[in-house]
Amino acid sequence: MAAPQSLLRIGFVTLVLAVPAGALADEWRLAEPRTDVSVNDRYAFIQTPRAIKDLLSYFQDKVAARPRPGQDPDGADRAMGRLELWQTDGTAREVWRRALLNDVAPVSSIVADDSRHVVTFDNWHAMGLGDDVIVIYGPGGDLVRQFALADLMSEAQVKALPRTVSSIWWGGRHRFDDVDSVLVLEIAADKEMFHSRKGVFRAVRIALADGRILADPASYRVSLGGRALLDIVDAPGVVTGIAAAPAPHPFLSAEFTSLDDEAAIRFSLRRSRSTAHFIANLRRRGYTVTRQ
Repeated sequence: MAAPQSLLRIGFVTLVLAVPAGALADEWRLAEPRTDVSVNDRYAFIQTPRAIKDLLSYFQDKVAARPRPGQDPDGADRAMGRLELWQTDGTAREVWRRALLNDVAPVSSIVADDSRHVVTFDNWHAMGLGDDVIVIYGPGGDLVRQFALADLMSEAQVKALPRTVSSIWWGGRHRFDDVDSVLVLEIAADKEMFHSRKGVFRAVRIALADGRILADPASYRVSLGGRALLDIVDAPGVVTGIAAAPAPHPFLSAEFTSLDDEAAIRFSLRRSRSTAHFIANLRRRGYTVTRQ
């Protein structure tokens, strides 16, 4: 996998002519093998990309709409994924292996601590594009569901996402919610992610068992010393306070239930990019945050 970095500028390619006005330039290396590890460090997902001869061949074939652009005749003709269990004796045991849906390779993936699900994100050289932007694999590597961005949001919302020459930069820090067995996606709520660290992300929840998009957001209560201070809903809405007038918010709804610490909590909220980031900031400051 390659993050946008540097061997050949996309701007040298004819594809630039089709880029929407205002898109930023970006750069990509050839896709490389990548390993992503579960939070508990027990499972590893190893991605091996389809073999590309070189970037120029890939771009030329892409412009000519040839199948498997840039294919190296001496290399693998499919992207592959392998889930491994890292055992206590230092050896690895294969759990499953399969061809991935992505043409060349995913950009990243996350692995559940119980190994039941692996989720891949985006396509090399085309983040946010295609019908396999998000792919959920279940037990044994079976496909649960794949998603295009259009499956998760309206056409207007997709058009409002940050873009570069090659890609739509839509995602934040995706994660598993083990309480509800759901995948939590962080989706850009504005274009600030390119210009500062102030870009914010709203949450979309997907049931891991069947890939259903869930309408009910998660809710939380913030307390300190047994005193309830704030109720949170992880969906865009309004923040209602005691010390300030209600105001719209891009990634959560919240209601202060006590004037105590309202100013300090609002300070943490202003410095947060998503509900998960906000909750982490509160916990670091000594607040108790519990699911409701």
